[in-house]
Amino acid sequence: MKLKKLRFNSNDLAKVSGYLFFIQFILFVGFIILLPNNIQFFKPSSTIQMGDFLIALGQTPNEFIILKLILLALRTCYALSFVFIAVLFWENSKVASAALISFTLVSVAIINIAQLLGLALIPIANDYTSSLALGDNIRTISLETSAFGIYVAQELLDTFVNTVTFNGIFVCLFAISCYKVELKYTKWLIPIMMILPYNRFFDLPAVLSLVSGLLNVIVTAIYFLLMGFFLLKMSSPETSKSTV
Repeated sequence: MKLKKLRFNSNDLAKVSGYLFFIQFILFVGFIILLPNNIQFFKPSSTIQMGDFLIALGQTPNEFIILKLILLALRTCYALSFVFIAVLFWENSKVASAALISFTLVSVAIINIAQLLGLALIPIANDYTSSLALGDNIRTISLETSAFGIYVAQELLDTFVNTVTFNGIFVCLFAISCYKVELKYTKWLIPIMMILPYNRFFDLPAVLSLVSGLLNVIVTAIYFLLMGFFLLKMSSPETSKSTV
C-alpha cells in the first residue's frame, strides 16, 4: 500500500515539475520578446551611462517592472522544478540530488535579491527626473552614484549566480540525467548551456557574439520544452510501470 502511494506521489511530482518547465518556457519567451525594446536596462555596467539610464527608466518604468517580475517568476519556477527533480530522483543519486537542492536554494536567493535591487532603481529614477527638472546638480550626481552602486551590485550577484551556482546546478542535473533513460536527450544540452553564457567575457566579433547569444536562447528554450515533455511522460501510469 505504501509503495503504491509512493508511486502516486512520484507521478504527481513529475507532472508538477513538467508543467513548471512549460511555464518557464512561456516566461522565457515573453522575456526574450520584450528584451530588444528594453536592452538599455540590461547593458554591462562598464558601458552604461547612468544619467541616460535613469531618464529612460523614469520615462518607461512599466516594461522594466514587467521584465523584472518575469525574471523573479522564472527563477522561482526554476528553483521549484529543480528541487522537485532532486526529490524525484533522490534514490538514483543522493549526492547529486542533495547538491542540486543546495545550489538551487543559494541560486534563487541571490538572483532574486539581484532582481529586487533592480526594482529599487525605479524610485531613484523618478527622483532623478525631478531633480534634473529643478536643476539640482548636486542631487542628480548623488542619485547617479547611488544608482550606479546598486546596478553594479545586482550585476555582480547575477554574474556570481551565472558562473558559479548555475554551473553547479547543471553539473548535478547532468549527473542525475545519466541515471534516467528518459532524460538522455536533455543531458547533452547541459554542457552547451554551461559554455555559451561565457561569451560575454570575451571580446568576440559582433557576428560571433550575436550567434552565440541566439544559440544560447534557442538551446535554453529547447531544454525547457524537452524537460517538460519528458517529465510529463514519466508521470504517466504506463511509463511509471515500465520504469519501476
